[in-house]
Amino acid sequence: MKKRWNDHGMLSLLDAMLFFVIMLITSGLFLQIGITMSESAELIRDQQSAEYNDYARLAWMSSSIPLVTYNDTLGMQHILNNLSVQFLIMEEFYLMKNEGLKPEYIHFNENIHMQANLIIEPIYEWAFWAESGSIKLSMNRTSINTEPNFEDFKDNLGYEVHSSSWNSLMFGGDGDIKMNFYTW
Repeated sequence: MKKRWNDHGMLSLLDAMLFFVIMLITSGLFLQIGITMSESAELIRDQQSAEYNDYARLAWMSSSIPLVTYNDTLGMQHILNNLSVQFLIMEEFYLMKNEGLKPEYIHFNENIHMQANLIIEPIYEWAFWAESGSIKLSMNRTSINTEPNFEDFKDNLGYEVHSSSWNSLMFGGDGDIKMNFYTW
């Protein structure tokens, strides 16, 4: 009788060990599935953020700004109405490059900046950089800079940044204005 008990005890122990091994394998499979699903979700979030960058840029650049002004070199005020952000940026660069106007005579940027903050969802941070030769412009959620340094600008970008790059040729310009829009 004692021998039977030992056989049954041994079988129970083997059953328990087999159950433990099966549970260990099953747990490993569930863990791997969870990691794979997490990586897939991260890729989807990354793709959605990149798509958001494109949509936000297009919405902002194509949106119209009512009633902006600039003063020419003679001090005469010029009023522009319902022009797109893209056109106003190109016009600003044209006026500074070809007409010799200083940024303080051009009153577009405050309206352009405000429009970006209205369009871009508050959960995203954003930044914009444009340049043509020595003329540069940068913006982000809180500031506008008409004499930026690209290294300082780049240092303020967040992690996992998505960007869109284009030039003014896409919007009827001569292509000399390079623009970059960043979201994170």
